[in-house]
Parts: sequence; C-alpha cells; structure tokens
Amino acid sequence: MRWLIPFVQATGYRIVIDNPKSRKQIIIDQNTTKFPHLSSKWLKCYNKKELAAWMKQEKAMKKARRNDEAHGRAKFGNSYQVFDQDIP
Repeated sequence: MRWLIPFVQATGYRIVIDNPKSRKQIIIDQNTTKFPHLSSKWLKCYNKKELAAWMKQEKAMKKARRNDEAHGRAKFGNSYQVFDQDIP
C-alpha cells in the first residue's frame, strides 16, 4: 500500500482508513510523507462504551430468547423450539 502516498499527492484526494471497532482513523492526505504503521494492536483496539452496549444488548436478547422458549414450552410442551428469525 505504499502507492497510496504518491496517488494522494498526485490526485489531491484524501484517504481515511477507519477502525470500526474503536472509531479511530488513519488519514492520508497531501501532507503525508510517511505511511502510517497499521499494526494488529490498532486493528484489535475497540471502543469500550460500544462494546459494553453490545454486550448488554446480547444479554437482553438471550434473556428474551430464554423467556420465549420457557413460555412456549409451558404452552406447547417439550417439542416447542425458538428459531433465530423469530426473535426481534
């Protein structure tokens, strides 16, 4: 990806490499002279607030699934199953 710097300098474009987990960005523009190091540590970095929100949502979905399954088993017996597409 070393060709990005000459490409950006020749065209005047601005390239943004986004890490969706942490919302951190690497920006390559006309003033960039050295290509930034994309490390695995940077790629593994995550936003703690978003991760906590995602974990809370997953926990709520699991609880809803267990409640739906318990309600269905009480109503229809052990043959009742909850499928992933049935849960919002």
